[in-house]
Amino acid sequence: MRPPVINSMRPWRLTGGSSRGGKSGGPTVEEKAVAAAKRLLADHKPLGLPGAQEKPLSGRGKDRMGDTQSRKGDEPMELLERISEELQNGNYIDVPKLTREALAQGIAPAVILSDALVAGMDVVGEKFRRDELFMPEVLIAAKAMQSAMEVLRPKLIETGVRTAGMIVLGTVKGDLHDIGKNLVGMLCEGTGYQVIDLGVDVAPERFVEAVRTHKPDIVGLSALLTTTMPRMREVIESLVEAGLRGSVKVMVGGAPVTEKFAQDIGADGYSPDATSAVEKARILTTR
Repeated sequence: MRPPVINSMRPWRLTGGSSRGGKSGGPTVEEKAVAAAKRLLADHKPLGLPGAQEKPLSGRGKDRMGDTQSRKGDEPMELLERISEELQNGNYIDVPKLTREALAQGIAPAVILSDALVAGMDVVGEKFRRDELFMPEVLIAAKAMQSAMEVLRPKLIETGVRTAGMIVLGTVKGDLHDIGKNLVGMLCEGTGYQVIDLGVDVAPERFVEAVRTHKPDIVGLSALLTTTMPRMREVIESLVEAGLRGSVKVMVGGAPVTEKFAQDIGADGYSPDATSAVEKARILTTR
């Protein structure tokens, strides 16, 4: 059964309905969608996602999910392609197994990261933008990426390969909404970033302390209420007062947030949804 259609589901900016529930006080469409995604993520059986590629990139017939043990004679390029395919399918059981095999074959950890894992998540992100995948499918693909990173991260550290960067995320003071922030965090982790999530109702001084302690590349601020948007400016001003503003980029997002508002408060970047948040993070960390 295909997951529910949730084209309106966009992290940071959740459109298509009230963020507080309907007149009856029940869950919104967005909340139902995220609940469905969490149920899927809690299921330990790998899922064949209908939005994923039907044919492998190498052109051979595809094994079904759960039957993806590496074939003898797989060339390194074919193995990288298969890792990418299974990641797009959300096969979070076999993707780490294939990642271990790639390491055993002597494929460099940095190559596995860029040519298989990040490449696969790039396809997922592009399909999500075209509404060919829905949020539960994206989350399961991100889980497959995270499972592979548990295998790959120690090898990346051993070989001195840097991650894509570090991001500190948090919902600003007075705001308890976290759906968009959580989705952005998952997708950023899925594309190679180390994410430190401060949670919700985060005071400016906590952001300052996190920047001082962790020295991230980016601070991501989320707000879903117009009444909490001014807290974003306060965080930036606090970073300036602490002498840390020049060491970190600030990215903002949320339903009421706009590009103009981001510019007005002195933020470095704005993104209206999760996939564009990843793209903006890449731009900010390569400047």
